[in-house]
Formats: sequence, structure tokens, C-alpha cells
Amino acid sequence: MNIVKKRLKTLLDSLSRALEEQDADVSSPLEPYAPPPAREEVLTVLFLDIIGFSAASLTRSPAEAFRDLKTMFDRMTKLIQHHGGTVDRTLGDGLLAYFTANDSSEKDGTHADRAIHCAIAIHHTQINDTLAIKSGEPITVLPIRIGVNSGSVYMGDLGNEQRRDFTIIGSAVNLGQRLEAACEINRIMIGERTLEFAQHFSETTEGMRRRPIIAKSYQDPVKAFEFDPFVDDSEATKRFVAAYRSFAQRDRTEERVPCEAASLYMVTNHGHARVVNVSKSGFMLRFDQYIARGVVVYVSQVIAKVQHLDTPPIFLEVRWGAPEAPGNFMHGCLLKNLNEDQKAELWDLWVNVLGYSSEDLSS
Repeated sequence: MNIVKKRLKTLLDSLSRALEEQDADVSSPLEPYAPPPAREEVLTVLFLDIIGFSAASLTRSPAEAFRDLKTMFDRMTKLIQHHGGTVDRTLGDGLLAYFTANDSSEKDGTHADRAIHCAIAIHHTQINDTLAIKSGEPITVLPIRIGVNSGSVYMGDLGNEQRRDFTIIGSAVNLGQRLEAACEINRIMIGERTLEFAQHFSETTEGMRRRPIIAKSYQDPVKAFEFDPFVDDSEATKRFVAAYRSFAQRDRTEERVPCEAASLYMVTNHGHARVVNVSKSGFMLRFDQYIARGVVVYVSQVIAKVQHLDTPPIFLEVRWGAPEAPGNFMHGCLLKNLNEDQKAELWDLWVNVLGYSSEDLSS
């Protein structure tokens, strides 16, 4: 019996000590969250925007829109990781990624090279996957525009004990977003510093065109370059754009009047522009330089042959641009500062100057 009591006492003592240790562990505070140290680093950022996704979502259920967006993000994330990049965060129907000098991937080159190679791969994958869909199958045609910029950023965790938020901030990041916003669909806008860091790309690379942009917080135009990732396959991008116009129902319905025979010119803050055609909402202009999307053009004079026309001050916003021939660049420009009555008066002026009648326009 004494032996049993001793064993029972030993067991109870052990159990008591275990419970005391457990209570101590439970009552002891958890180790405080220690975020990784913030640091400054030179890297390359990539901003991407999916054009038309919000409009396309109006015809889909939330579940279908979520599925489509997740499919595209999964594909893009794999390409970013394959090129040694990191997805910082998604931005609605876009994303921000970055490439550092310490990344390892199957692609050679600097962080700038790998970001540009990645942007090219994303564009080609998006178009190839879309064009590969068989005729008659449901199709969602969504172009992409991408901005790439390099520079010094500060990276660290902006979160706390409950929420981690590791991110990057700095003027290089802000400019990268401005480059994306100024980019045409199916193109890549590249910052000047990115080409300075790049080994595989330069200003003389085929498909690379100088295209300064107007960016918020910058007093002067910012040097930038627009790159065509389909320079060797223009037929694919033409087919894709045609499919996009059909999908988005963006075929032109507004009446346009050709002007080239009338030698109609505009004197602007970006030089002389020849008017190719006019509509009630804007113009197609031919400049001798490439002007970025979103840039505001101030028209100081309008000249028809040798006659100076009496027009109100005109401010135009560049909506798109495309090279036509060496030294010639076509731009679609939207009237920004006129109300509907003023637009109608201006339209009547163009029609009279160009010698059209109401019967000509209605036929």
C-alpha cells in the first residue's frame, strides 16, 4: 500500500508541475511582432492595368468577374515570378510588381532587363491566349498596358501586430504608375532610368520610340520611351485590337469629316499639327512628334490654307497615338474645355470651312 501511495504521490506531483508549467506558458505574453527592417533599395517597378475589365464586369455575375480576374492574375503572377519578380499588391484590375538586383530567375540581365522581358511575356501571353479561343466560344478581350520604371525606393512593413503590409514607396514608384497611365494598349512605357540600368534594351532597340509624358508633380515633360512588344508580329496585335473593338462595342458611330484636302492646320504648344479629320467631340491630328496619352494640347491658332479662323480657345486631351511613317504620328484628341453648344458652333465652322453641306453629311 505504501508503494502505491508513493507512486500516486509522485504521479500527482508530476501532474501538478505540468499544469503549473502549462499555466505559465499560457499566461506568458507572446513574443512581439518584429517586422523585417525597412531599407532603401534600387530596383525596377512594373505597373499593369487591364483595360475594360470594369465595363466587361457589368455583363457578368460577381463570381464570373472574380474568376476571370483570378485566372489572369494567376497567369501574370507566374510570369512575374518566372522572371524573378515579386507581386507587391493587386490594384483592383491591375497590379504592382518589383524586380530587385538580388532576384534569381531563369532570365539573365539586370532587374531592369527582367522587368521589360516580363512585360513582353505578359503581353504576348494575353494576346496569344485570346486569339487561340475557337470561333463560337465565349470570349473576353481585355488589352493590357504596362509602365516600367527604375530608381531608388524605400521598402518595409507599414502594418502592425494584427496586419502585415510589406510594400514599396518613393518617387520611382509614383512615376511608374504615371507611365502606365500614359501608355497605349498593347504597349510598354519605359522610364529613362530603366534604359540606363538595362543591358538588353536601349533607345535604338527596334520598336522603342521616345515619347515624353506629362506627369503630376513634374514641372517639365518627363523623358520616357514607348516600346512595341509586337514589332515582329503586327498582324497579331491588329487582330486582337479588332476583336477588342467588337467585344467592347467601340466601333466608331460618331460622324467624322476628312480635312486633309483643305490644308487645315493647328498651332499648338507641341508644334504645328495637321488636321486629318474632325468630329463634334474631337480631332485626328498628325504631329511630327509622339505625344503621350493624357497630355493636354493647347491650340492657339487654327489655319485653313492661309486663313486664320476665329475660334475660341481650344484645349485637347490626347487619347491615343500611333506612328504612321518616319516623322509622322497620328493622335486622337478629345475636346476638353467646351460645352455642348460651343462644340456645335465649332462643328458648324468646320463644315462651312471645308465646304460641306448638310446633304453631304447626311448622305
